[in-house]
Amino acid sequence: MKAKLSEIADITAGFLQRESKKPAELTTILIIQLRDLNVNGTIDYDHLRTEDISSKDKYPELFSGDVIFAAKGSKRSAGVIDRKLEGTTVSNHYLIIRIKDDFKSRVLSSYLACYLRQKPAMDYFDQCGSGSHIPFVSAAALKELEVELPPIEKQKTLAELGELIGREDKLEKELFELRKLYYKNSLEKVIRIFGG
Repeated sequence: MKAKLSEIADITAGFLQRESKKPAELTTILIIQLRDLNVNGTIDYDHLRTEDISSKDKYPELFSGDVIFAAKGSKRSAGVIDRKLEGTTVSNHYLIIRIKDDFKSRVLSSYLACYLRQKPAMDYFDQCGSGSHIPFVSAAALKELEVELPPIEKQKTLAELGELIGREDKLEKELFELRKLYYKNSLEKVIRIFGG
């Protein structure tokens, strides 16, 4: 079964900071930026940027289960908000995808995020992307994306597979860095032995 993303989810834009004309106290929020989401959909919650805004300004809130999609820039990815967050939003480089109540029992957020990172979706984004300097996918284009919806058990399996691939990729990068460090230290020891 296939369905347009607009049928199964609501899509809203990320936070765009504007100069507030309303006098009020300042409040501090956290903002997920492009650098905080990797290509495998992992969100780095530990290094989020803080921003002081007027307490009267509104920003799009994030809820557990929301999918965030990096719509601007060349690094397109999608990840799932997997925890309860307060005072946290995403920058305007993102679109927030919230599965509609009618579809929550039929569509897993983790599967949807995984699907948005796969080749069929990426090919679609390349076709409908706009902007010559900074490429972006508009909310209107994202709404038209047709999403393959297998049974919920298959969605779970595919999402878990996507997560395993992401973990493997992360471990490979860590191993590469450890090897580099090992070779550097070994080379320094050899230089000291032959130099002394």
